[in-house]
Amino acid sequence: MIGITNTGKATEQRVIDNCSSIRENKDKSPKGKKKGDLVYKLPSGEEIYIEVKKTTWNQTRPAKYIVCVGYLEKTETWHIAPPDLLMYYASQRTGQHTSDPFRCVGFGAPNSSHPMWKEFKLGATENLQEKIMEAYQQGENHPAVKKFAEKAWDLHNQFAAQMKQEYELLNG
Repeated sequence: MIGITNTGKATEQRVIDNCSSIRENKDKSPKGKKKGDLVYKLPSGEEIYIEVKKTTWNQTRPAKYIVCVGYLEKTETWHIAPPDLLMYYASQRTGQHTSDPFRCVGFGAPNSSHPMWKEFKLGATENLQEKIMEAYQQGENHPAVKKFAEKAWDLHNQFAAQMKQEYELLNG
């Protein structure tokens, strides 16, 4: 099966092959798939979700407040984005497919001209799994940003439900 949702499978497998504590998200229900592409089992036993990007970082959802990992094949480089910095960089953009950049934003492909990509780039000698853990911990060290992300997600859902209800009343 080919499509936008399956093009990143090879990249997901590449992450799994490089990280012993990361596995595929086996929950294929609509709610399960929305949580993230892969699951990272922390030393504490807690499981967290991570999002995987191939080539371009489109349809990134910063308000999910999870680590994003991408692999750019043409340069053979990894990029790891902590959730707090995804929120920061999203705040400077317009949303993709929505006006809300925290719900969905396109960051494009990693390049050397934007400071965001320099900040996210994994060095040649750095360990992928360790950097993913560091990105997760960085996000956890910003509880106010995490709380804002949760609020942004909830407000978007409430607004969408309200608009749907109002539209249905018009067609009553």
